[in-house]
Amino acid sequence: FPVTIDGGAAIALGPTNSFYTISTPGRIVSWYISGYPSGSISLDIWKKSNAIPTAADTICAGNYPRLIPQQQNKDTLLTGWTKDFKTNDILSVSVVSNTGIQNVVLTLKIEKG
Repeated sequence: FPVTIDGGAAIALGPTNSFYTISTPGRIVSWYISGYPSGSISLDIWKKSNAIPTAADTICAGNYPRLIPQQQNKDTLLTGWTKDFKTNDILSVSVVSNTGIQNVVLTLKIEKG
């Protein structure tokens, strides 16, 4: 499950307005993020069943995928996260903060349930 955000210049804050529908149930087991050029960025992930998610639907519990300042980071613990997904859940990504990152790729590793 890769999400690419390419701002061309510094990526703007807020929702990306891209939506992803889950086709099979599963569970997030890790995330990996890389960005260019080196800088700091935090991304929130929203999930809702059969509807467009909003900030109220965060799954990250404040433990966002982030680069502080670096170009790569990963997490396999996912502390506090809502990890389980059902068919037809809809995901979206929002940029919480950004300093200098122009292009970022977030990959969620999901095991089918």
